[in-house]
Amino acid sequence: MNSELSKSQLKQLDQSLRARHSTLTVEIHDVLLETDDEHFKAVAGLVHDDAEASVVDLVAGLHLHRINHLVEEIRAVENALVKLHQGSYGICIDCGNIIPFKRLEARPTAVRCILCQQKNEREYWSSRGATL
Repeated sequence: MNSELSKSQLKQLDQSLRARHSTLTVEIHDVLLETDDEHFKAVAGLVHDDAEASVVDLVAGLHLHRINHLVEEIRAVENALVKLHQGSYGICIDCGNIIPFKRLEARPTAVRCILCQQKNEREYWSSRGATL
């Protein structure tokens, strides 16, 4: 299936994906520790009014958003690794064409070729309509 990706390119991409997975695992761990930090709990315990409560809620929300973002990325990395080992890695999910190595090198979790990604983004943003 990966006829246009050499063994050395696949090995390079595999290493890149595994390294990113390790980095994401550490980042998730760090954010969870930061959220569970005694200082954070102490600050939350000192809340005396709505303004202070909103700041604490904002900080907690930012931590949750960061964790969600990291979890989404780690899932994309894991999916790419599965596809790589199944032989279906680097194939555009929309058109079925091979995703060029340069794109995968820049974004190893890419699931679309550049043209399909651009089309997908145009459709996404046009379907959202005006936001103001």
